[in-house]
Amino acid sequence: MTILPRQAGFWGIFRGSHLNVLHAMTGTLERWGISVIPAKSTQELLFLVDELGVPPDIIIADYHLDGKDTGLTAIRSLRQSVGQNIPSILVTADRSNKLKQNARKMGTEILTKPVELQALRSLVRWGIQ
Repeated sequence: MTILPRQAGFWGIFRGSHLNVLHAMTGTLERWGISVIPAKSTQELLFLVDELGVPPDIIIADYHLDGKDTGLTAIRSLRQSVGQNIPSILVTADRSNKLKQNARKMGTEILTKPVELQALRSLVRWGIQ
């Protein structure tokens, strides 16, 4: 999952096997002027946001995380933790209607893999405005 805190940077949360995706996305976002801090789980993400003490402007989360952890769980948990309906983008290869419905109910945009950078940039701009 990735999070763009208010004028502070960007956190990522991806399962271990997707570290190459995290590094690629991190590089892209840094070229766009966003700094990156990785998190490996929802728990670590909540800890990092609490440590920073500033709610993020947007969340970008990979759907499939470790074990039963999902991007939607991480988005929901972070929103509850900070008490704000933070804009969010779910990155996934899953094109099922059920996932789309669940994301829509949460007000989360879906970006399917492979991620097109123009689409990501547009959604990030949408979320932080």
